[in-house]
Amino acid sequence: MKTRDQILISPEAHKILNQIIEENPYFAKVLESSSSLAQFQTGLKNWVEKHLKNKSQINTIFDNNSFNRKEFEQTQWRDYAAIRLLDYIENEGRTFQDLNLKGKTIENSPLKKLYLAAKKGRGGATTHFFEDFLYLFRQLQGDYKPDQIDKHRLDNCMEKYQPAYNEQITEMRRNNRDRIINILIEKIDSGVIENRLFSFESDMNHEDKYNQMLKWWNDYRFHLAFAVRSPD
Repeated sequence: MKTRDQILISPEAHKILNQIIEENPYFAKVLESSSSLAQFQTGLKNWVEKHLKNKSQINTIFDNNSFNRKEFEQTQWRDYAAIRLLDYIENEGRTFQDLNLKGKTIENSPLKKLYLAAKKGRGGATTHFFEDFLYLFRQLQGDYKPDQIDKHRLDNCMEKYQPAYNEQITEMRRNNRDRIINILIEKIDSGVIENRLFSFESDMNHEDKYNQMLKWWNDYRFHLAFAVRSPD
């Protein structure tokens, strides 16, 4: 079975990758001169830092791993793209447990995917992955501007949706909660789901179990452990 690094990218993804390279000559030079992922990361970092409008401020954000209101207001649109790219570089190769994949350990490697795609046409990255980088680099270069929304347009958007405190919406959410709770009770009772932290006492009836579920409902660990991935 092929690893992700060995999987060819699609023709459509390759087309977008070529567009990225054509629109960013310096990025193309970085790719061409890099014979390793480490060299590519260094070259990319140097390129990104040239676009920073306030380099010292961004460095402060990275050093402190935080950003106050004043720094937020002073940060420009292009700087946000630089921050994202520098964050990719800083965290490239880190591994995480993905709770959406039942705790499977995954590697954070967007730059590796980009590098393998450009050098070998491989890496398994999707079309959406390259579209994201296309617009991210355009944002960095100042060629892509944010879509500003005025108050009239915002009000029109807000009127399309009922507020969360609307009685009908509240009732709908309550019914959905109860539907999920009853599914989980059934799965726990049948042994399909087992969890040491969230389990029922042997003498509990259905009402007791339901009330216990309501208490667990406000515990984020419960939702991570019992996330329902199927409407059934």
